[in-house]
Amino acid sequence: GIDPHDLKDDSLELKERIAWEAKINPWYSIRELIRVSASGSGGIPYILNRSNLAQAWCFFNSINTFQVMPRQIGKSIGTLTLCAIYVYIMAHHTNWGMFCKGNKLQYENVDRLKKLRDALPKWLLNQSAEDTNNKEGIYYKALENGLLTFVAQSDKQAAGDQARGQSFAVEHWDEIAYYNNNKLRITA
Repeated sequence: GIDPHDLKDDSLELKERIAWEAKINPWYSIRELIRVSASGSGGIPYILNRSNLAQAWCFFNSINTFQVMPRQIGKSIGTLTLCAIYVYIMAHHTNWGMFCKGNKLQYENVDRLKKLRDALPKWLLNQSAEDTNNKEGIYYKALENGLLTFVAQSDKQAAGDQARGQSFAVEHWDEIAYYNNNKLRITA
């Protein structure tokens, strides 16, 4: 019966309890904290369809997934929801790698992630001037987490060298079938 977006009790104790529950319980974060941008509203609760439920369950149980869904029913938002709670709530000192077929998709995904972040309760975030917030990626200093993005490379050498030396806890490949030289990057 407590809405973290509209707290009637503004006590530090309640906020700490909510923050702790969000950190240890991803289902709570998805259900109570995530709000998805929608026209004419300040955000709507996340819709947990069967596909996104399966994806989230596999993700939180360290099972790699390959998700195929019809267009416009929430595949990208599902993945970016996981990224948002990972980067801004649950993880510490880790990076998420996002590989996109082109700049347009890269920018759209980063923008969607920013909207998910901006819809979290303001009191939950500890944003600072050290955070990066651009079209190509995000860094959240409070938890030392980041989202690094990469775009497909036509040049085989550049594709093979892409993200070399990086260590990602999670890799998200968006439109992998259209990602030039994806075999060179995956095997790198």
